[in-house]
Amino acid sequence: MGTTFAAPSSYINYSSYSDEQIFVRLLPENTVVKQTNCYDKSNTLKKTFTGVYEKKSSDSYNYCSFVFDYSNVDDDYVLKFAAKSLDLSRAKYLTKIPNGLAYAGNIKQLNIGNYITEIGSGAFTGNLIENLYLPKQVETIKSGAFLLNHISKVNLENVKYIGNYAFSNNLLESVELNDDIRVIYPRSFAYNNIKYVKLPNNCYRIGQYAFYVNQIENLVIPSSVSVIEAYAFGSLDNRQISSVVFNEGLEKISYGTFYNSNLVSVNFPNSLKTIGSYAFYNTYKLTTSNLGDLNKISTINNAAFYNSRLTKFIIPDSVTSMGEYVCAGCPLTEIKIGSGLTFLNRFLFQKAQVTELNIPDNITSIGANAFHNMAKLQTVNIGSGINTMETSIFRDCNKLSTININKPEGSVTGSPWGAPSSPTVNWLG
Repeated sequence: MGTTFAAPSSYINYSSYSDEQIFVRLLPENTVVKQTNCYDKSNTLKKTFTGVYEKKSSDSYNYCSFVFDYSNVDDDYVLKFAAKSLDLSRAKYLTKIPNGLAYAGNIKQLNIGNYITEIGSGAFTGNLIENLYLPKQVETIKSGAFLLNHISKVNLENVKYIGNYAFSNNLLESVELNDDIRVIYPRSFAYNNIKYVKLPNNCYRIGQYAFYVNQIENLVIPSSVSVIEAYAFGSLDNRQISSVVFNEGLEKISYGTFYNSNLVSVNFPNSLKTIGSYAFYNTYKLTTSNLGDLNKISTINNAAFYNSRLTKFIIPDSVTSMGEYVCAGCPLTEIKIGSGLTFLNRFLFQKAQVTELNIPDNITSIGANAFHNMAKLQTVNIGSGINTMETSIFRDCNKLSTININKPEGSVTGSPWGAPSSPTVNWLG
């Protein structure tokens, strides 16, 4: 007789199941299982063993048509689920598929049947499932349930909860989500081939990396969504998001949300308050936005539009904080700085294409390299509020000829602030 097996916490907690619902977890061969009715007459598990028991009465059982193969046991007693198909259609007393049931298995065909309401965390992680049909009773799919499969099609219209990583790393081409879903959790659909997604009308948050690296073309964000988290629709190779419709109600676009997207134009809702770092980083086709029309936005963080193709950047008066590199690399031909800012950050307008730049009176400080390599810049007009200018502000501005400062002569040190062409500095205060 084999040694007694003490199941780690990641295994089924038998005590949480009733007598009507007993599971045999992936245990190594010759393990003594102490639970009633979970072992054969010799108290030793067989080489292959039916995986799920359904207790109907003291002497009557139904069996599900799959087996565990105990021929490949690693040091931690984690077995591969050997069956290529799993049929739960006869499991009349099974309503919840337990966590990790067929983790890292070989299942290609899965019949969930009509009795399951919940699929546990990691239940089918790392299998070979291609097509997945979910009966209408299934309402909950927990974290990683179908992570790392080959699923190209799944019906989710009745599912009300989808956990982290639930369908990450599959081959899904379209997703339509139930309106009762309130949160789309992190990485739930990352790394697929999704071209079309219908988001829930009652969802208020889209989690980080939720649809990262897909092929979504046209996106509509429901008015219920207030926050889109980091990299939710980001891409590695500019393969997704050609157009997006934002609705009133959205308040925050987070870090890298549309990183490397194919956006050409962006029409922000007036409800928007924050644009996170790298939110539109490397959007090589983005030429226009209505940013200047907003009156509630207060924060635009680092490199938010870095290397986009914006030609006009109007900073609303409501903006009080801007990070560094916000428009670096953008071929801007028009820049207007709002009245809410006091500081222009490092590399803010690097490589902009304007010939003249006006700095309003509310700006008191300008950071290093703020106007680096503005190759066409000839004239800069600086308001009376300026107190501090870093010495490298105009580095590589080779055509800069005139700097007008509305301050008494010498009141701001560091002239000519890195300009290579010895421009004329006019003190007008």
